[in-house]
Amino acid sequence: MFAVGGTPALLVGFIRYGVRESALWRQREAARRHPPMRDAFLKIFSPVYVRRTVLNSLYLLVSIVGLWAGSVYVPTSVREIAARQGYTVADGTRFASYGTMVLSAGTILGCIVLPWLAERFGRRLTLGAYFLLMFLSIAGGFGYVFYMRDALGPFLVVLFLLGVGGANFAMYTIWLPEQYSTDCRGSAFAFATSVGRFAGAGITFLVGAGVARFGTVGTPVALTSIAFAIGLLLLPFGEETQGRTLPA
Repeated sequence: MFAVGGTPALLVGFIRYGVRESALWRQREAARRHPPMRDAFLKIFSPVYVRRTVLNSLYLLVSIVGLWAGSVYVPTSVREIAARQGYTVADGTRFASYGTMVLSAGTILGCIVLPWLAERFGRRLTLGAYFLLMFLSIAGGFGYVFYMRDALGPFLVVLFLLGVGGANFAMYTIWLPEQYSTDCRGSAFAFATSVGRFAGAGITFLVGAGVARFGTVGTPVALTSIAFAIGLLLLPFGEETQGRTLPA
């Protein structure tokens, strides 16, 4: 699986090797004066963009919390449920694999329908729907379904919904570039998608401490749903770009 996962990188290398830019493009590119990298980075904190940059970084942080503190614990949760219902360790591992497959299938479906939803209902409303689905899936799945007597079947259903909601990451590839001009678009995307990982890593440690404190996976992971509630409150302040011209 690791080797198969590296195949797309080889494909990208082949494409870059085989594609040649036109002579006209090379001439124009040589004549252009590109701003220093420092200027491109600082522009995302200019009065025009600083609010968008802060909000986008917070939205990404919310998504990262759901991914790292929620989805990462799915295999452990399934194995714990299976053991509680009397299955063997081998059976628990197999069910954990099934759970990961169900989660992945939901994510694929969520990514497929997200662009259509974003064009139909707007970027903020669509991301809000995905955040709401994540909130309900994590809070209800880990806070309630996880502790049911025969939880395995219902929990797999929750994992599918959690996977669909986890496709919220696909929104940022559409929404973030639409908010910035060409000269700082790459810097804005890189910063917003990266800075939240530092805080997300800390929250992962907090979830681990919560598991040790409560002696169970369910409650600590369920508490991470609070991040999505906060994200829903922040979404109305985001920049809606539906139908607008892409900044030059």
